[in-house]
Amino acid sequence: NKMAATHNWQDLFNGLPPEHSNNSIQCYRALALSKLGRVTDSVTLGTKLVNATKGGMNAPCTEVIGILHEAQVLDDAQLWARIEQAMEENQVTFAQAISRFLPIEKQLVVERWAEVRRDPKTQVNKLLNTPDSPENRDLIVYGLRRMANKEWGNAQSLWQQAQNTLPFTPAQHAKVESELALWEAFRHKPDALARLRAIPDSFRTPEANAWMVRIALREESWQDVLSATASMDAET
Repeated sequence: NKMAATHNWQDLFNGLPPEHSNNSIQCYRALALSKLGRVTDSVTLGTKLVNATKGGMNAPCTEVIGILHEAQVLDDAQLWARIEQAMEENQVTFAQAISRFLPIEKQLVVERWAEVRRDPKTQVNKLLNTPDSPENRDLIVYGLRRMANKEWGNAQSLWQQAQNTLPFTPAQHAKVESELALWEAFRHKPDALARLRAIPDSFRTPEANAWMVRIALREESWQDVLSATASMDAET
């Protein structure tokens, strides 16, 4: 926005409608309120906008997230949860934009996450040769899931190596297994149903549940149909 770029916040605020369906316009309004010293009003509007948007947000809204973090409406843990969701949805630019409100070590994790997204095979290999940490395990899981569709054989091999040396959580394990099993399901591999079945019902991903139902119906494996549909019901 040209007016925002000139820091003419009063004119910008005067020119913005109090209500608008476009979140960017509303975020500019919240940002202008903050710049004009009306921090409480800015935080109130910003909280409403951020809570209503679960995914990524664009530039003016990332600044509003910073305002909420500074006002302690969003703490580090909440901000990190939003970054994790953004990375899960491949919204790397958004994740990088809001990571700057966190300590430097968290910013570096996000940058490494972006590197894993660009070149998962190389980065997972590197991570398997670095000291273990919860963040590194998250990155390995993310990278293996990225690899599963196009480099299934390499992903499978690296996953076996990783499991031999690192203590993955049941949720992390299920995420990787779900992606690897989906590759088998897409190609009608005979072991696909068994692999999907081996994933605990409470951790199987929604897409894995959907494919488990399809395969189980085709193979008339009624108990597997019931298990997967029960997991799908639990998601809603």
